[in-house]
Amino acid sequence: MKNLTAFFTKTLLAVTILGLGLLSFPLVDAHAAGLNDSTTPPAPNSQAASRLQAAWSRVQQVYQRQGDLLGKGAGLISKVQSLLDKANAKGWDTSAVQAALSAFQSALGSAQSVHDGGTSIISAHAGFDASGAVTDTTQARATIQALQQVNQGTRSAMNGTGKALHAALQALRQAHKPSGTPTPAPSNS
Repeated sequence: MKNLTAFFTKTLLAVTILGLGLLSFPLVDAHAAGLNDSTTPPAPNSQAASRLQAAWSRVQQVYQRQGDLLGKGAGLISKVQSLLDKANAKGWDTSAVQAALSAFQSALGSAQSVHDGGTSIISAHAGFDASGAVTDTTQARATIQALQQVNQGTRSAMNGTGKALHAALQALRQAHKPSGTPTPAPSNS
């Protein structure tokens, strides 16, 4: 009886090990498409595709906003120069604002040249169709990253010169701020 129990225990252990070993093999075979197979590949993962489409839309919006701000830069330069001319006519020291304006003007030119590179990325829209739907996830990711680099390059080309110009203008206004409104003298009637 002892030998029979040992036999069944060893047999059960062998069947369990064999069963676990067979579970590690795939149940369905995978086959590669032949040369003459005209079936279309499966569509990209819809969740990943929707995230890529949203990201594509966002980076294009950032690109558009940057383009709008860069377009307004020339008008800003002329307005600030007009203010500087008026301040110089009053004899105010405008050297800090003039230096900030020159730095802003220089940065604006280099930022515009970096920004212009995004036009070709958007017009090619590799990985996306004309309506913005994902056609190839790998190319779509590369396109999004390329446009993000243009946006970051544009921002870094400005190098905070807009904020510096604003701060210089605020300092000029603060230095020449009127002391207050004069109060009328009381009348003695």
